[in-house]
Amino acid sequence: MLDVKNVKNTKSKNKLYTKSYFVKRLEHAGYKVEPLPNIVFRNEERQWMIVVSPCYKNIVVVCHKRNPDDFYFHVIGKASIKVTTHSMDVVIEQLRLMHLEAPEIGVAT
Repeated sequence: MLDVKNVKNTKSKNKLYTKSYFVKRLEHAGYKVEPLPNIVFRNEERQWMIVVSPCYKNIVVVCHKRNPDDFYFHVIGKASIKVTTHSMDVVIEQLRLMHLEAPEIGVAT
């Protein structure tokens, strides 16, 4: 019989490299986000992709993860940058540097 008390939950929650947490943080900062379906290829580091501010600027963010301590975000717009960080504030600052401000709440875009 399996001892449930000693089973460690290996599922990552509230980590910047998890799509649901990343999307939640961007939406909380005021951005519109459209998650893209996960397409997984063998031996590939790409974990997930999202579109930030769809129908406005269409910035694509791709998460690449080798392991839980080694991940980065590839932000693709008119320019393409690699963001290596454990801080959502750094990601949002990079979006602002790409001239993608969060729209004001209640304003149609």
